[in-house]
Amino acid sequence: MKETPERVDSIPLELVNRPQWVAWTLTKDNRKLPIDPKTGKAAKSNDPKTWTDFETAYNYARVNGLGIGYVFSDTDPYCGVDIDDCRDPQTGAIDAVIYQEIESLGSYCELSPSGTGLHVICRARLDKGLTSPKIELYDRGRYFCMTGQHLQGTAKTINESQNAVDELVTSHFENN
Repeated sequence: MKETPERVDSIPLELVNRPQWVAWTLTKDNRKLPIDPKTGKAAKSNDPKTWTDFETAYNYARVNGLGIGYVFSDTDPYCGVDIDDCRDPQTGAIDAVIYQEIESLGSYCELSPSGTGLHVICRARLDKGLTSPKIELYDRGRYFCMTGQHLQGTAKTINESQNAVDELVTSHFENN
Protein backbone atom coordinates (compact mmCIF):
# COMPACT_ATOMS: atom_id res chain seq x y z
CA MET A 1 0.00 0.00 0.00
CA LYS A 2 1.39 3.38 -1.02
CA GLU A 3 1.64 5.77 1.94
CA THR A 4 3.08 8.86 0.25
CA PRO A 5 0.63 11.76 0.45
CA GLU A 6 -0.90 12.78 -2.85
CA ARG A 7 -2.18 16.11 -1.50
CA VAL A 8 1.07 17.65 -0.37
CA ASP A 9 -0.16 21.08 -1.43
CA SER A 10 -2.31 21.08 1.72
CA ILE A 11 0.75 20.92 4.00
CA PRO A 12 1.55 24.48 5.14
CA LEU A 13 4.53 25.98 3.32
CA GLU A 14 6.16 27.05 6.56
CA LEU A 15 6.63 23.34 7.37
CA VAL A 16 7.57 22.42 3.81
CA ASN A 17 10.29 25.07 3.86
CA ARG A 18 12.01 23.66 6.99
CA PRO A 19 14.70 20.92 6.70
CA GLN A 20 13.02 18.68 9.28
CA TRP A 21 11.61 15.89 7.13
CA VAL A 22 11.98 12.13 7.19
CA ALA A 23 10.36 9.24 5.40
CA TRP A 24 8.67 6.47 7.36
CA THR A 25 7.71 2.84 6.95
CA LEU A 26 5.35 0.58 8.80
CA THR A 27 7.10 -2.27 10.61
CA LYS A 28 5.75 -5.80 11.01
CA ASP A 29 4.53 -4.89 14.51
CA ASN A 30 2.72 -1.78 13.18
CA ARG A 31 5.20 0.82 14.41
CA LYS A 32 6.03 3.76 12.19
CA LEU A 33 9.80 3.72 11.76
CA PRO A 34 11.42 7.00 10.62
CA ILE A 35 13.83 6.66 7.70
CA ASP A 36 16.63 9.05 6.70
CA PRO A 37 15.89 9.71 2.99
CA LYS A 38 19.56 10.50 2.36
CA THR A 39 20.82 7.10 3.51
CA GLY A 40 17.80 4.78 3.66
CA LYS A 41 18.72 3.95 7.26
CA ALA A 42 16.76 4.65 10.43
CA ALA A 43 16.32 8.35 11.25
CA LYS A 44 16.25 9.73 14.77
CA SER A 45 13.86 12.42 15.95
CA ASN A 46 16.65 13.89 18.09
CA ASP A 47 19.37 13.89 15.39
CA PRO A 48 19.07 16.63 12.73
CA LYS A 49 21.75 14.89 10.63
CA THR A 50 19.11 12.24 9.82
CA TRP A 51 16.53 14.79 8.59
CA THR A 52 16.33 16.47 5.22
CA ASP A 53 14.38 18.96 3.13
CA PHE A 54 10.80 18.24 2.09
CA GLU A 55 11.56 17.59 -1.58
CA THR A 56 14.22 14.98 -0.82
CA ALA A 57 11.97 13.23 1.73
CA TYR A 58 8.94 13.34 -0.54
CA ASN A 59 10.78 12.02 -3.60
CA TYR A 60 12.42 9.23 -1.60
CA ALA A 61 9.08 8.27 -0.05
CA ARG A 62 7.27 8.33 -3.40
CA VAL A 63 9.86 6.11 -5.13
CA ASN A 64 9.87 3.64 -2.22
CA GLY A 65 6.14 3.64 -1.39
CA LEU A 66 6.73 5.19 2.05
CA GLY A 67 5.19 8.03 4.02
CA ILE A 68 6.74 11.36 5.00
CA GLY A 69 7.05 12.88 8.44
CA TYR A 70 7.81 16.24 10.00
CA VAL A 71 10.21 16.28 12.98
CA PHE A 72 9.46 18.69 15.86
CA SER A 73 12.55 20.30 17.36
CA ASP A 74 13.83 23.03 19.67
CA THR A 75 14.56 25.15 16.60
CA ASP A 76 10.95 25.56 15.51
CA PRO A 77 7.91 27.13 17.21
CA TYR A 78 5.54 24.20 16.61
CA CYS A 79 3.59 21.84 18.80
CA GLY A 80 1.89 18.72 17.49
CA VAL A 81 -1.37 17.42 18.91
CA ASP A 82 -2.05 13.77 18.03
CA ILE A 83 -5.57 12.57 18.76
CA ASP A 84 -6.28 8.88 18.24
CA ASP A 85 -9.55 7.02 17.57
CA CYS A 86 -11.74 10.12 17.29
CA ARG A 87 -12.96 9.83 13.68
CA ASP A 88 -15.13 7.25 11.95
CA PRO A 89 -13.26 6.52 8.70
CA GLN A 90 -16.48 5.41 6.96
CA THR A 91 -18.60 8.47 7.73
CA GLY A 92 -15.95 11.05 8.60
CA ALA A 93 -17.83 11.82 11.84
CA ILE A 94 -15.61 13.21 14.59
CA ASP A 95 -16.25 12.94 18.33
CA ALA A 96 -18.03 16.20 19.29
CA VAL A 97 -15.81 17.01 22.30
CA ILE A 98 -12.65 16.38 20.27
CA TYR A 99 -13.95 18.56 17.44
CA GLN A 100 -14.49 21.43 19.90
CA GLU A 101 -10.89 21.01 21.09
CA ILE A 102 -9.64 21.05 17.50
CA GLU A 103 -11.66 24.20 16.79
CA SER A 104 -10.23 25.86 19.91
CA LEU A 105 -6.70 25.20 18.61
CA GLY A 106 -7.59 27.09 15.42
CA SER A 107 -4.66 25.70 13.46
CA TYR A 108 -3.78 23.30 10.64
CA CYS A 109 -5.36 19.86 11.09
CA GLU A 110 -5.07 16.76 8.94
CA LEU A 111 -6.10 13.11 9.08
CA SER A 112 -3.61 10.68 10.54
CA PRO A 113 -2.45 7.77 8.35
CA SER A 114 -5.05 5.44 9.90
CA GLY A 115 -7.90 7.79 9.00
CA THR A 116 -9.26 7.36 12.52
CA GLY A 117 -7.11 10.03 14.15
CA LEU A 118 -6.17 13.66 13.67
CA HIS A 119 -2.97 15.69 13.82
CA VAL A 120 -3.04 19.39 14.65
CA ILE A 121 0.08 21.49 14.23
CA CYS A 122 0.10 24.86 15.96
CA ARG A 123 2.44 27.40 17.47
CA ALA A 124 2.87 26.59 21.16
CA ARG A 125 5.49 25.31 23.58
CA LEU A 126 5.35 22.59 26.21
CA ASP A 127 7.40 21.89 29.31
CA LYS A 128 7.66 18.29 28.07
CA GLY A 129 5.93 15.87 25.74
CA LEU A 130 2.70 14.46 27.11
CA THR A 131 0.93 11.22 26.31
CA SER A 132 -2.33 9.56 27.33
CA PRO A 133 -4.36 6.78 25.72
CA LYS A 134 -6.25 9.26 23.48
CA ILE A 135 -4.06 12.34 23.03
CA GLU A 136 -0.37 13.15 22.73
CA LEU A 137 1.33 16.54 22.62
CA TYR A 138 4.93 17.13 21.49
CA ASP A 139 7.05 20.13 20.58
CA ARG A 140 10.44 18.41 20.18
CA GLY A 141 12.06 15.01 19.87
CA ARG A 142 9.16 13.44 17.95
CA TYR A 143 7.84 13.36 14.44
CA PHE A 144 4.37 13.25 12.92
CA CYS A 145 3.52 11.13 9.91
CA MET A 146 2.04 13.65 7.47
CA THR A 147 -0.77 12.74 5.09
CA GLY A 148 -1.61 16.09 3.51
CA GLN A 149 -5.30 15.23 4.03
CA HIS A 150 -6.43 18.55 5.49
CA LEU A 151 -9.53 18.30 7.68
CA GLN A 152 -12.18 20.34 5.94
CA GLY A 153 -13.52 23.21 8.02
CA THR A 154 -10.29 23.72 9.96
CA ALA A 155 -7.55 26.30 9.44
CA LYS A 156 -5.20 25.75 6.51
CA THR A 157 -2.43 27.67 8.25
CA ILE A 158 -0.40 27.12 11.40
CA ASN A 159 -1.53 29.57 14.05
CA GLU A 160 -0.67 30.65 17.60
CA SER A 161 -2.50 28.32 19.99
CA GLN A 162 -0.64 28.52 23.29
CA ASN A 163 -3.77 29.21 25.39
CA ALA A 164 -5.71 26.33 23.79
CA VAL A 165 -2.72 23.97 24.22
CA ASP A 166 -2.46 24.99 27.89
CA GLU A 167 -6.18 24.16 28.28
CA LEU A 168 -5.65 20.73 26.67
CA VAL A 169 -2.79 20.05 29.07
CA THR A 170 -5.00 21.00 32.01
CA SER A 171 -8.07 19.05 30.88
CA HIS A 172 -6.30 15.88 29.71
CA PHE A 173 -3.30 15.63 32.00
CA GLU A 174 -3.60 17.73 35.16
CA ASN A 175 -7.17 16.85 36.19
CA ASN A 176 -6.76 13.08 36.03
